[in-house]
Amino acid sequence: EEVQSLWSQLQKDEPHLISYFEAFLTQIFTQMQKESKEKKIMEFALERKGAENQEEIEHLYSEMEQQIQMEKLAMFNKASDLNFRCQKLEEKLKIKEREQEELSLSNMRVTSPVILRPTIDGAGGLLGLTLSPAAGHGHNIGVNPLPGIAPIAVCVPP
Repeated sequence: EEVQSLWSQLQKDEPHLISYFEAFLTQIFTQMQKESKEKKIMEFALERKGAENQEEIEHLYSEMEQQIQMEKLAMFNKASDLNFRCQKLEEKLKIKEREQEELSLSNMRVTSPVILRPTIDGAGGLLGLTLSPAAGHGHNIGVNPLPGIAPIAVCVPP
């Protein structure tokens, strides 16, 4: 509106300046079109960059989720492996405890005291030995020993 009133005033008062005014207006209009075009280009570039950034964020988020899943799986596998190894060690421990208990029982049988008594014939010759457990029945290897000969305590396996 103001431009139109200025143009009308110039045409009335100074018509020789109208061509300069029109050239000036054309130059301003051309500059405004150029700036509008650049603005659209900048907006498009900004939107494209925003979309690229959003894609990059989504890609990074997806990679992070995959890495978290892989680490969870690795931790689960490690825990499973440790649990399996723990079970195997517990089984070995039970086997060793049973073996130790069996050895202990066997050792108790082996280390129970036995008394050896020499058996001598009427002429004074050695006929054999009599085995007698400290508490229990004896196993005769010969005839009864002579009184007055001291018995010998030894350990004999059953």
